Amino acid sequence: MRRLVLFLLIIGGILTAEAQDIRSRLDVLLSGDYAEVLLRDGVLRKTSYREDGTSLPLLPRITLAEDAKKFWSGEPAPFVSETLFLYKKPVAVPPGADVSGISVILRSLSRLEGLEYYSNSRKTMRTLYKSSYAVESEENRTRIADPVSAPADGLSVVAIQEDLTFGEYAYRYDYRQTDDTAAFYSTNIDSLSYGFIRIIKPGNLRIALLVHDLGDYLLVYNLTRAEFLAIPGMEKKLNASFSSRADAVYGWFVDEYEQ
Repeated sequence: MRRLVLFLLIIGGILTAEAQDIRSRLDVLLSGDYAEVLLRDGVLRKTSYREDGTSLPLLPRITLAEDAKKFWSGEPAPFVSETLFLYKKPVAVPPGADVSGISVILRSLSRLEGLEYYSNSRKTMRTLYKSSYAVESEENRTRIADPVSAPADGLSVVAIQEDLTFGEYAYRYDYRQTDDTAAFYSTNIDSLSYGFIRIIKPGNLRIALLVHDLGDYLLVYNLTRAEFLAIPGMEKKLNASFSSRADAVYGWFVDEYEQ
């Protein structure tokens, strides 16, 4: 009995030390009390629409964060949605050891085909990407293989994606990679339509996805910024849609990572 109690105390002490360790590391990367909330809930989300200022409160203090912050041109984006995820790995490795594999996942654009997300408006699962594939260029939209063998840092890829909300459109994905982070920054090349209405002009939907490898955890940051046609109720619809999409892409990423 004494041995069992001693064993449980040792295990409890180890778990407490691990929790304090990851908390202290997240405190360095995040503002305020976000580390505590993220450890408790696994996800944080902040959304704003036509609010003053350009603050990105969830943006972690990592190498590629400044690129994400600058990934918008002109006046501040009217719509801003940030989502921060914390994923505990099944097996811990040295920090940064998984970055190359993570980068390959982010460049595996064809594997997004068939991805589903939860539609808040329809209260059911829907297909997010009916098709998704890389092409030769903006002008030559011939399908090519996923660019998973080329060096990732500085790579730029044009992709065609078709979803049930915005239809078929071309996107540009710009990739970055450091010793501890893999990322893409994407923007729409074509206009996006909602039904018969063109609501987002070229270049006005920009998404940054950063995956920071802590060794035992992954810190995943999604930033979506958009300027769209002001239609009553549209902000609420797009907010729900972009949030669901961020969750779906994160779920897809985790599934790919765990394979």
